[in-house]
Amino acid sequence: MPRLPTPEEEGDESEEEVFIDTSDDEEEEEENDQSSSDEESSGEENGNNSKTSLRSKSEIQTEVTSKDHLSDQEYYSSDDDRERNTVGNVPLKWYDDFEHIGYDLSGKQIVRTKGMDEVDKLIASKDDPYYRRTVYDEKNDESTVLTDHELVMVKRILESKFPEAGMDAEPDYVDYYTREKFETGLSRAPEPKRRFVPSKWERMKVLRIVRGIREGYIKIGKPPEKKERFYLIWGEDDLADDSETIEKRKRRGPKHIPAPKTTLPGHAESYHPPPEYLFTKEEEKEWEDADPEDRKIKFKPNDFGKLRKVPGYKEFIKESFERCLDLYLCARVEKQRLNIDPESLVPKLPQPHEL
Repeated sequence: MPRLPTPEEEGDESEEEVFIDTSDDEEEEEENDQSSSDEESSGEENGNNSKTSLRSKSEIQTEVTSKDHLSDQEYYSSDDDRERNTVGNVPLKWYDDFEHIGYDLSGKQIVRTKGMDEVDKLIASKDDPYYRRTVYDEKNDESTVLTDHELVMVKRILESKFPEAGMDAEPDYVDYYTREKFETGLSRAPEPKRRFVPSKWERMKVLRIVRGIREGYIKIGKPPEKKERFYLIWGEDDLADDSETIEKRKRRGPKHIPAPKTTLPGHAESYHPPPEYLFTKEEEKEWEDADPEDRKIKFKPNDFGKLRKVPGYKEFIKESFERCLDLYLCARVEKQRLNIDPESLVPKLPQPHEL
């Protein structure tokens, strides 16, 4: 055990050397080295030649406790230092055919190690208490044991929270720049003369406004209401109740008139029509000799028997084009019909006994 000076020895003016006996510590280190060498030799006999061999509980506990006691600055700096592989953000499958997985900071190859097989993983899951918190870094070929603090951070991230428990998402606003007001000016220069003399440009602007008022192109007060010079003689103005309704109708534009609908297909247009709708030879000859405008129907009814035998309609594009022309060129007019009872137009005759 180390020998420390007593209070009397510290108070003496004479300097004395202090000796520390390290024999017991050396013996403990030799025993630890011997036990570690025995574990390595036993591991080699069992055939486990991998670099990521099973570690003892004391080593894992030492690593975890050492990481827990690090400060924030030391902790994050240690993570940055552990980035050995400098290949960058590239797929690791590019190195599948090589014996190395990348290069370290000095440019040397990082040799690929043989990881744990299924038997080693099974043994580690039973013997290693930190197996479930051990993460394998494929890029650096290392196994890292997560601390309690890191496990809490992972759990909070999975719950869609901030990694740190004390993180405030909406902190109070601190006005760093304008919270302190200066009582004195930033400059001691004397005030210029222009601040005590009436402005020349403002005087010119006022004179320009006065001249405009005198000449009449600048008017003061509310502008007079403009009366409409034109109005619709046969429009809807006579039926309107007030001027607001008329303005709304003018602003809305003309009334929408829907396009006329096409006639629905009948029995003659079926792919398998009844026999009475099919043409006879005389009707077919008469239909072919007639002018296209005089024909009752624009096609010849045919009996195809099955729907899959129906060919494409030859006049489809032509009829669609004519329909578009009708909608584009033909004007649409809404005709107002008077719903008048005819009997009301007949004059009432007096009764015969009244004559």
